[in-house]
Amino acid sequence: MRSKLKNRLKRMGFCVCLVFFLSCFCGLVPDAYAQAKTNLKLADGSMGSYWYSYATVVTELIRKNVPNVDIIITPGGGASNIPAVNMGKVQLALSLSQTAYQGIMGTAPFKEKSEKIKEVVALAGNPYYIVVWADSGIKTITDFKGKRLNVTPRGYTSEVMTRDVLRAYGMSYADLKKVEYASNADAILLMKDNHLDGMVYYAGRQASYVFELGAARPVSLVSVDKAKASQLTTENPGLKFVTIDKKTFNMQQDTLALECWLHLIASEDLPQDLIYNITKVLVENIKTLQEFSKGTEDLSSEQMAMDVGIPFHPGALKYFKEKGLK
Repeated sequence: MRSKLKNRLKRMGFCVCLVFFLSCFCGLVPDAYAQAKTNLKLADGSMGSYWYSYATVVTELIRKNVPNVDIIITPGGGASNIPAVNMGKVQLALSLSQTAYQGIMGTAPFKEKSEKIKEVVALAGNPYYIVVWADSGIKTITDFKGKRLNVTPRGYTSEVMTRDVLRAYGMSYADLKKVEYASNADAILLMKDNHLDGMVYYAGRQASYVFELGAARPVSLVSVDKAKASQLTTENPGLKFVTIDKKTFNMQQDTLALECWLHLIASEDLPQDLIYNITKVLVENIKTLQEFSKGTEDLSSEQMAMDVGIPFHPGALKYFKEKGLK
């Protein structure tokens, strides 16, 4: 009896092994054995923000088109996303090119270098808007002496940019009558209530808040002098210099503005093939990105491959070179 039982168990064990062996060659191994999924976290901005909405579009494209990848969005911010990627807390993040360059260099507002962050793709231009009431008498940056200006909360990219712009003109906050650190939404109310002479903010190329202020009262955009802009873009290659067409906001003249780019960054630890595939998916689905907002409708593959001041991830660089974009 025992002998028969042993033989039966041996035959059963042999059959199990045989089935598993054959399934390996027939492609019948369960997913867990075939290829484990790569789990990614992408840091964006605050819930409900422009960044969050854009991150949703980006992650959906990756999830649907890059095999064996599971990706989720986690809350973040322009400055905090840089060390988060560098320390491996997240693998991908949205950032602004000006901030990313400051991050890898370890300059203010950062205390340490984040040298593990790498460029994947540029996604949207964000001009630095300096908005004033048309009858304020403010025509140039130096006209802000003795005026009231909202610079956004301390440490925000817009606030850091404001200090840099004033410095380029030999000025500082001490030259202003009043400095407010209010959010963009609160600054709009302060402007409407005549508690401010001007406000600054990085926003998309079709900044809705400029239209909102203009609907209440005529506004103007203050230009940055070409020489000063050249100085600042040399100091930080993450900055560009653009012309905002007067027709965009129904202004009397074109505006010369500084601009940084919303872009996707990645940890250098991510495999080259993975970033190659992510880059490929985003560039080849550019129409979806263009349809995201009016500010991205002119996005081109050449812009997605532009140099925004930080080194490319090898996977992204490989794809762009294959397509003749680098």
